[in-house]
Amino acid sequence: MKTILYTKGGYEDLLKQKATLDEQRKDAVKEVTRASELGDRSENAAYKYGKQRLRSIDSQLRFINNQLRWAKVIEPRTDGVIGIGSKVTVDDGTSQKVFTIGGGYESDLSKGRISQYSPLGKALFGRKVGDICSMNVPAGTLQYKVIEIN
Repeated sequence: MKTILYTKGGYEDLLKQKATLDEQRKDAVKEVTRASELGDRSENAAYKYGKQRLRSIDSQLRFINNQLRWAKVIEPRTDGVIGIGSKVTVDDGTSQKVFTIGGGYESDLSKGRISQYSPLGKALFGRKVGDICSMNVPAGTLQYKVIEIN
């Protein structure tokens, strides 16, 4: 398996998700145990639902544990070049936008996080303040000027 790159914040979010799922799993196990004590499991909706919920939680935990096993936390670059962990302000000619470049599993546009593998992440990666980067989209070509890197 390849190393999975994370920002410090992304890695901490992953640990929080794992802790939440661990707690949910404990509750789900109790629920299944209570439901199984009610008798016939073949027609026990609470038991079936509880087992389904437990399987879902276990699946999510396997995914997160695998992520944690291969995770590597990357410190943001300090040399003025955009990399993982960089907070970037760009101008598209009409407005300025701020993005944080994260690893492949850290995308969350509602929080301003984009993946290094996204089209914009790829276009910005390795750029410096003042650089103009382009990316092709179905509507044409978008250009962004790098205004600031934190």
